[in-house]
Amino acid sequence: MKFKLQLFGGGGGGSGGDFKFTGHKMPDTGKPNSSRTRYDKKGEKRERRYYDKDGNRWKDVHYKGPPNHKYPHEHYWWRDSNGEWHRTTYEDWLNGGKK
Repeated sequence: MKFKLQLFGGGGGGSGGDFKFTGHKMPDTGKPNSSRTRYDKKGEKRERRYYDKDGNRWKDVHYKGPPNHKYPHEHYWWRDSNGEWHRTTYEDWLNGGKK
């Protein structure tokens, strides 16, 4: 599988599949039904973001981060009635919930 390296602030693109990403923030939108994986400066996997059929973020899986968390763990994204995005907390994940 070929990877396209995408630097923070750069454009996205490609023909689908998983994209390597380095930077501080994962893109909010992506190719429909795809994912992106973010790596740190050492080349170690930090997180993976999954996009839904419309290309909107719907799930993040974290592989590294604060030392007081278990890894990997998941966060889910949803929109409220005002159209604003929210993400489940780490504590929600610990308790088995998605919201």
